[in-house]
Amino acid sequence: METNWTKADLMAKAIQTLGSERNASEWIKNPNIALGGNSPLEIIGTPDGKNILIQIFSNIERGGSL
Repeated sequence: METNWTKADLMAKAIQTLGSERNASEWIKNPNIALGGNSPLEIIGTPDGKNILIQIFSNIERGGSL
């Protein structure tokens, strides 16, 4: 059974992917079109939140948009 991410998990992955704590902090709090206008913080507790965020991070790491 997969578990949801915590805020700390999300922040760590965002820093790793986005390159700085400042960028990560901004990104996790702001609404995101890819998340239906929700922020990453708003979806981390949802059943599909972790998988959606992993997919977004993967896209970013491959040169996709935020």
